[in-house]
Amino acid sequence: MYKKIMSLKPIKFLLFVLVLISTTSKSFASPPVAIFKDWTVFATKQGDKELCYIASLPFEQDGNYKKRGEPFFTVTRIKKNEFDEVNVTSGYIYKMGKDVEIEIENNKFVLFPYEERAWASNRSEDMAIIDKMKTGLKMKVVGYSTLDTNSVDTYSLRGFTDAYNKMVEICK
Repeated sequence: MYKKIMSLKPIKFLLFVLVLISTTSKSFASPPVAIFKDWTVFATKQGDKELCYIASLPFEQDGNYKKRGEPFFTVTRIKKNEFDEVNVTSGYIYKMGKDVEIEIENNKFVLFPYEERAWASNRSEDMAIIDKMKTGLKMKVVGYSTLDTNSVDTYSLRGFTDAYNKMVEICK
């Protein structure tokens, strides 16, 4: 992902960094700890908790939208809770009541949306998604906006397992 991020035009790279910062709390944004192909590892403190996360941008974006912000996918670990959470950000406000769909190697999952983000419904769903991400090659995320448009973002899972393992290692 580092190469992908660094190969972005300067304005798009700046936009990606600003999106990460603006959609997370100020203490959540931090410089990368490590990069594994298409996934980047970050670590920071949020209050008294150590927080680690991995993030990636989609390599392909499709849909019938006219305009949207930069989508990205994260997996977050909060040290004190030893809990991993899947999260996707669309770049637009999701339609309430309409699930966000994930497909990884013919395995389908749904996330519940709230504003520009969507999450799994419980910890076991988070872990089921993460387990499939570890073995898959790509992941497709389909979302629906309040304007009745849709997006189909495809993420590479190259480097995900190494990035995930590094996140767990540094946030134990």
